[in-house]
Amino acid sequence: MKLVVAVLTGLRPALLRRTLDSFALHHPDVWDAAARVVHHNTGDRDTAEVLDRYEWDVRNTVHDLLPIGEASQRLGCAVRQVDASYVLRLEDDWQSHPGAWLEDAKQLLEQTDQVRLWKGKTSRRCLVCRRPLSWSRAGKHLVSGHAHYTHTPSLMKTGTFLRLFPYKDEREAMQKFHGRPVAVHVPGVFTHLGGGQESLKRNGGRR
Repeated sequence: MKLVVAVLTGLRPALLRRTLDSFALHHPDVWDAAARVVHHNTGDRDTAEVLDRYEWDVRNTVHDLLPIGEASQRLGCAVRQVDASYVLRLEDDWQSHPGAWLEDAKQLLEQTDQVRLWKGKTSRRCLVCRRPLSWSRAGKHLVSGHAHYTHTPSLMKTGTFLRLFPYKDEREAMQKFHGRPVAVHVPGVFTHLGGGQESLKRNGGRR
């Protein structure tokens, strides 16, 4: 029942350092036990130096700035190369915070297909069909029987994650996933670091 942490990065070494360091600091048992794969967009030197500080089961590098959808395909290929039951997809701009989460998230996946792990407001509408989302309590967590996929930090069963591919962008992944049940972990694990000048779009990434 192993976890793989799948990281998508490129051109944001300072944010990547905060993402990886905070995860390893606050969740060392999870980090040490997990398989780790990374797709490095652009192959920039500064990002490579941050990645060198950690061990990776699979480390892929391309020397182009691929759109996020295409880069996600490469990340999915890396996930296929390891034997893991669960996958945490993590972009390079998410700060980890203390608190147990993995066992609760695994339990939530027994009734849902994606467990959202960020701290923030809960979605009010499905981004595919625009229907209002109805959230119910599962202990302290939230569950919806109808929701959309997201690239933000979430836990999924590896088979469910890989069946989304291929897709050209996050919107197409949402359409493939549309209507499946989703959970929100409360209080969440991650907060977003990358906005403004640090956004993926400003750095050439395209959703």
